[in-house]
Order: sequence, then C-alpha cells, then structure tokens
Amino acid sequence: MAAIDAALASGQDVVDASIAAREAELKERGEFTYVLIPHEAHKPMLEYKHPKNTTLEDDDLREALKLHFSNSGTLTEEQLAAYCMSLKQQIHAKDPECEVRDRDLLAVAHGVSVDTFALTVPDKQHQHAVSLYCDDKGHAKQAPINERACGLARACGHADQQFRGDCFVSR
Repeated sequence: MAAIDAALASGQDVVDASIAAREAELKERGEFTYVLIPHEAHKPMLEYKHPKNTTLEDDDLREALKLHFSNSGTLTEEQLAAYCMSLKQQIHAKDPECEVRDRDLLAVAHGVSVDTFALTVPDKQHQHAVSLYCDDKGHAKQAPINERACGLARACGHADQQFRGDCFVSR
C-alpha cells in the first residue's frame, strides 16, 4: 500500500508501482519449485516456480492449483447427483440428525477444491514435508488414475493411495 500511496503522491503510474512492489516482494521472499504430474503417462512432467510463503495462512499455491483444476472439466448431471448423494450419506453417517439442504450440497459440488496428501512429514532426519495436490473431485469426475502419482505415493510407503487426474507435488 505504501508503494501505491507514494506513486499517487509523485504522479507515477499506480499500476507500474504496484507491479514493481509485487516483484520486489517476490524477490525478497524467494521461490520454490513444484511439479505437475499429468495423468497421461506420455506427457512430460513440468516444473513451475512459485513464491515462497511466509506462513501457512499465506499459502496461495492451493489457490493457483484451483485454477488448473477448474479447467479440467466439470461434473456431468449424473456425476453431480452421485457426488451429492455420496456427500449426504457421509454426513448422515457421522450425524444422522443433521439436516442437509440440497442447495448446500450443490454449492459444495460446484466449488473447486484441492486435496492435499502428505507423502512425507518432517522428522528429526528430514526437515521438509513433501505434499501431493490433486483435484478433490477427480474420482467423481471419473478422471483417469494417475499411475505416476500413485507410484510416487507407493515409493513413500502409501501402498493403497489412488489419485485421479493431474497432480502436483512440492516440498
């Protein structure tokens, strides 16, 4: 905000000042690498850079990944109905008295969300965690199984984990 106020006071272009302030912030924070693992085995994995987060609350990688998953298709009417029914059953299994409105289920079903799976967690020997990110509706969309992501999970000791659609991995 200070950069924008200074730009306004000096007559400098506000957009240029805002971009320069954001670039300076990113340079100060640094960046990390994350990798796209496409579900199509013939497609290469792609490496991307993202600004380092300063806190867990500042984790905007998930927001960036939502954009990717929102472009990977939507639920058909049949898939939507099955997803809402499954969600309703899960809620009633935990709380049979809970009243679930269809409009609330539809709001959840139409939302884009990212599942995070911890492939590794920090311990005394390893300071960093490795996380895998996938579309939370990959199964409902009947996306293909991502064999490479499943293989990575197996190599990390998670033999029964299944991921569908494109996945991302980061440390």
